[in-house]
Amino acid sequence: MTMLGGLSPLAAQSPPDSFFVVHCEDQNGNSNSWVNLGVLLDEADNYGVKLSVELSPSWAQMIVSDPTKRLELDAWRNSGHAFGAHHHGTTHPAYDGYTDRDPASLPNQMKYFGNMQNYKDLLENALGEELQFGGIDDAVDEWPHAVPLRTYGGKQRPNLVQTPNFNVVNRYGVWQLSHMYLDAPIDVPDMKLDYAAATAGEVVGVVTHVWDYIKTPGMVVQWFSFLQTQDPTGVHQKTVPALVGTKPLALQCSPNSFSWTTPAPLNFSLDTEAWYPLHTYRILFSNSGVAPGFDIGDAYIAGSHIGLNLDQVLLRSYYSPNTNVYQNNYAALDSAGLATSQLSLPANIPATFIGSPICAQALVFNMAGELLYTSNSIEIMINL
Repeated sequence: MTMLGGLSPLAAQSPPDSFFVVHCEDQNGNSNSWVNLGVLLDEADNYGVKLSVELSPSWAQMIVSDPTKRLELDAWRNSGHAFGAHHHGTTHPAYDGYTDRDPASLPNQMKYFGNMQNYKDLLENALGEELQFGGIDDAVDEWPHAVPLRTYGGKQRPNLVQTPNFNVVNRYGVWQLSHMYLDAPIDVPDMKLDYAAATAGEVVGVVTHVWDYIKTPGMVVQWFSFLQTQDPTGVHQKTVPALVGTKPLALQCSPNSFSWTTPAPLNFSLDTEAWYPLHTYRILFSNSGVAPGFDIGDAYIAGSHIGLNLDQVLLRSYYSPNTNVYQNNYAALDSAGLATSQLSLPANIPATFIGSPICAQALVFNMAGELLYTSNSIEIMINL
């Protein structure tokens, strides 16, 4: 190749990572829509696009009630697609019947099937795995405990290209991705321009509905075809968990297991992504598991769920912190929102502990003692 002015040719720019979310709305949770979802997934396979499908409660109920649908879901998942949750709360016209609001406060005509823990249980029962991601309305009040990844966005173009970011919703930390709603073919040319202008670290996100695809399949196919042209190997076309599921957890421990006979100190690190510099934190422990956990505050929106079971170990770590056993588990985060702690167990812990985990979770409070943030829960196994 001829060099011009002594300059070498520019290397082709690597395409940005992208993801495509499908909302399965609660009012369309029926067998016909299920078939249409399968058609959309087959279309995506034709272009090497991996979909992140977010299921509403009525869709989850279909799966729970029909083992054949669960087998189909497993096959779709095995082909590289991911499945999460979709929810509309009481502020949305398509409210799905699940809310953390006091049911006594709802208008008489408004349906109520349960709280957001019931919602999460239903979705996990349908999926056969822990819920990893979702697009959930009223997230500031109703984001479920222990769902680490969030999708959000709207019709406006700025939602299409953004950098993954950390947020705190309903006192839980999440990594989140923005997406733009694709519902008209006229949007696609501008979306292509924004895709081409994406810079390093930015992610391109699109969302649509099953019914949008059935109504205007060419619109979706046009975008799929463009992605295939820009990224022929499909290496940059990812699901939500593939994009942000590897982000570091806020609370981590090293090592992640230890011997009953010679227990080594467990070193904990807490990173709030600079959200809470100099705030008070507590790292609490339990030896009876992380589920079902317990709630503090009221039973509704003002309350918070703790992902540790209440036992004597937890009470001691709360009421008797900063001992030779629980070291620096009650203090202030540094100016970057970071902290370290250590759990040093004695060598003579009861043999009944073998095969059970030591569990931990971090809480962050403001000066008034109000709970602002709860971290992920972790389990450290005690081996022989």
